[in-house]
Amino acid sequence: HYDKDHIGALRELLEYGLEIDHIYAFDNEATSDTYMDMMAALEEHGLSLDYVKDKKELTLDDLLIEIYPPLKDSYVSKDAEPGVEMENEFSLVTKVTHGDNRFLFTGDACNDRLKELSSQMNVDVDFLKVPHHGQGDNDTNSFVKKVDAEYAVITCSNKKMPDDAVIKALENTGAKVYETRNGQVDCSSDGKTISVTQLPPK
Repeated sequence: HYDKDHIGALRELLEYGLEIDHIYAFDNEATSDTYMDMMAALEEHGLSLDYVKDKKELTLDDLLIEIYPPLKDSYVSKDAEPGVEMENEFSLVTKVTHGDNRFLFTGDACNDRLKELSSQMNVDVDFLKVPHHGQGDNDTNSFVKKVDAEYAVITCSNKKMPDDAVIKALENTGAKVYETRNGQVDCSSDGKTISVTQLPPK
């Protein structure tokens, strides 16, 4: 989705020389400066967004990549002002299968979107990128219990800490929890086993 911490580095990636054929997104409108800069960078490099309206499957060598789009065109919180969209709910969610190993990357999905995912796929995976930087409520806690991952990574910082209740819900499932504020997290898979290591913070 189009939050700065998700698309803000795209221009730098393109200018660095990373070869990109496809950039997938959900077809919802945005007006932020970050979004406009991303769109300008794409045009400069002769690229455009590939909008995902239905589940999309890709194969890359021995990987199966499944991309799940939102099921609705609008998400409005009962607590928000009328007409104010919950932008995080437009996150594309990606499931990667490598042999026996299953990985789930949830973006900033929360609330309604997490409930959708349980109906869209088998959410029982080995590795979870925890939704929305470890911020959450009862919906998030219920979701991580269903996922029952062996490894869980929370992208967070000391300025934006994960919720203790989410960490506790993960630990109660037996997950090994890593927080990126404590250092870069590296993960490797051979199709049978998963290895996760954390580097010291810079």
